[in-house]
Amino acid sequence: MRRSLSGSVEGGPSLADAPRPAWLAELFRAARSLASGSVALLLAAFAWIATVRATSWSWLLVALVVVSMLSGIGVGLHAIAWVRLGRASRESIAREWIYRGSLAGFAVGLLTLLWVSWIQRPSAILVWIFFLPLIPMIPSVFAPVVIVHAILFILFARSFANRIDARIAVAGSGLLVADAVAALLAQASVPGAFWEPLPSLILLFAGATAAGYGVIAFGAWRALARAEPGETGATGPSPSDGSPIDPVERQDSAF
Repeated sequence: MRRSLSGSVEGGPSLADAPRPAWLAELFRAARSLASGSVALLLAAFAWIATVRATSWSWLLVALVVVSMLSGIGVGLHAIAWVRLGRASRESIAREWIYRGSLAGFAVGLLTLLWVSWIQRPSAILVWIFFLPLIPMIPSVFAPVVIVHAILFILFARSFANRIDARIAVAGSGLLVADAVAALLAQASVPGAFWEPLPSLILLFAGATAAGYGVIAFGAWRALARAEPGETGATGPSPSDGSPIDPVERQDSAF
């Protein structure tokens, strides 16, 4: 039985015509949404920096509205990404449990912020309610989620067919971990960081995750493009000419 360069058996469906993996498409969309949401949070942080320097009440009100709007957009895009990550993780038990871990990480980070604030200064709860648009940018809230996301994306990268695509995704995950750790260290260095407003520059770390998510999205996009029907790049004689053809090697794992 002869096989073509595309890896198909004569008379059977060609690999070039095979549908792309559904999880890979969801992964790319999730990483893209996470990157876009982080950009919105970065803009919200810059808007907040402008807010604290406002010299008039009218400008202060406009800046607060802009911060709330951008923060809401960022959180909304991240929520959409979480749904897509959940879909992409269904085909693997390990991925699914790590995905659930990202949800648990967010809950733990948020509850830790509120609990420590209440223990140290009960009135701080009211302060955080007023600064609600800033909570997604607090390192102790977003950093645990980002670290778990990095682990999840590394697991996904192991299933990429191309080593370069996988390394790009792993590099993006490394950027996420570095950003999260730096954000936590910056918050820990500030006295009263859990019950008083943080220095404005620390809020930029949440938006800086756009770099890591963007790199991961690029790697996933490359992997998705290779999986598109007709993108195998196979060339050579057809098996109909009677010459024997060896099957094309496939990289089953990035590592």
